[in-house]
Amino acid sequence: MNNDKEKITNKEDFFKVLCKECAYAGDLITCAQIAKNYDISLYKTRKYMKEFLTEGMVYKTYFGDYHRAYGYGEDEDKDYVWCVHGWSLTDKAKDTETFKLIRYEISKQLLEYFEYDSTIPF
Repeated sequence: MNNDKEKITNKEDFFKVLCKECAYAGDLITCAQIAKNYDISLYKTRKYMKEFLTEGMVYKTYFGDYHRAYGYGEDEDKDYVWCVHGWSLTDKAKDTETFKLIRYEISKQLLEYFEYDSTIPF
């Protein structure tokens, strides 16, 4: 994610951060995750998300699953259900120049990191 904490001073900065987090982490991002990673209040994070929701740039979503805990005593062989509620970018947001540029930069970094050789066919 983000190692050098960027400063979020306005809505445009927040949108760049949102695009970067979604490009790195996938489609689900939580307000708490952005607030923690970028030293912004949870209140401001939620405020910006609500603004983007009314503009059609994000939508509410969730992801859930269950797993079996193989423990001892009372918790032995119980199924645990979990669910994460968050936000995803809409196609409208993914069609912006900001998102395309950030996604390109991240792809470029990943290709350099893994030393991708374009002469080798898949």
